[in-house]
Amino acid sequence: MPVGNLSYEGKSMHVLGVKWFVDDDESYKHGLQYWTGEEHVPAIEILSRGKEITWTLVGPRRCIGYRDESGNLHRCPEYSIVKGNQKRCGPCAAMDFYDECVFCDGSSCRASPARRERCRNAHYVVYLTAFGDGTLKVGVSVRSRLMTRWLEQGADYGAVLVEVQDGKKARRIESHLSHEESITSSVRFGRKVDALTSDLSVPDVEGMIDYLYSSNALAEIVREFNLQLKPPGVQSLATHYGFPVVDMTPAVWPKRRRGLHGQQVLGEILGMKGPLLLLETGKTKTAINLRRLIGYTIDPESEVTYVSQSSLLEHL
Repeated sequence: MPVGNLSYEGKSMHVLGVKWFVDDDESYKHGLQYWTGEEHVPAIEILSRGKEITWTLVGPRRCIGYRDESGNLHRCPEYSIVKGNQKRCGPCAAMDFYDECVFCDGSSCRASPARRERCRNAHYVVYLTAFGDGTLKVGVSVRSRLMTRWLEQGADYGAVLVEVQDGKKARRIESHLSHEESITSSVRFGRKVDALTSDLSVPDVEGMIDYLYSSNALAEIVREFNLQLKPPGVQSLATHYGFPVVDMTPAVWPKRRRGLHGQQVLGEILGMKGPLLLLETGKTKTAINLRRLIGYTIDPESEVTYVSQSSLLEHL
């Protein structure tokens, strides 16, 4: 998927999502992807360590647009207001080439015939990621996006289980594995924050995966799908984050499911891990869930007063 332009400093930003991507120097960069002005190519605000940010969130939340067959993003023609957890309005969700694939479990396919044909012929990886608190997650990715997918989640370790052709088959394998007691298919944000202070080693993760490999449940899945499992080579992802040592669990923002219009996010960036942005404001460290900003517009030039600085912490 095209990365787009990098950072329109000083302009308001309509947030589309959290972005991890490989830069020209083959290192991974991260930030927020957004629409600005009348541009038809989304930009990226790089959120690097040491950067000071002063954001005011402006509501209501609005549709982020849709993706075409090539993965290119297009603006919502109506700039529609969206409610609840929605990111797209009805028409844009209907036009989005990949929207029906988000919650696929392999049992049926609601995507367009063109999307299903592409999925059927593509090669996918069923993987495991591990988080600092010992959480083991199963997921699916196309091979070319595997490392990016791991980093988008904020995982500490990743390992490939098996490679298969046909995304529907890969999703069925994922669904079967997610029912195992020791494995999940999603990790909530609060758990990722708690994991920041945990210390999980490669041998720890290898032991968890070895236990899975010896289970009757996995043996049954291997037989059912006629799989050839990969040796459980565990990759550490720590070097891609450049994240500082965290001694105490930071506060979480936002904490409540409520509108964020008028709220401010400010401080010095200490690091970013998946959707988690760690900020320091005074002596307070706060973990920001960047996904909660999707759909809002950010004003990066708003005036900050002593009273407004407290808005970041008012829900803690």
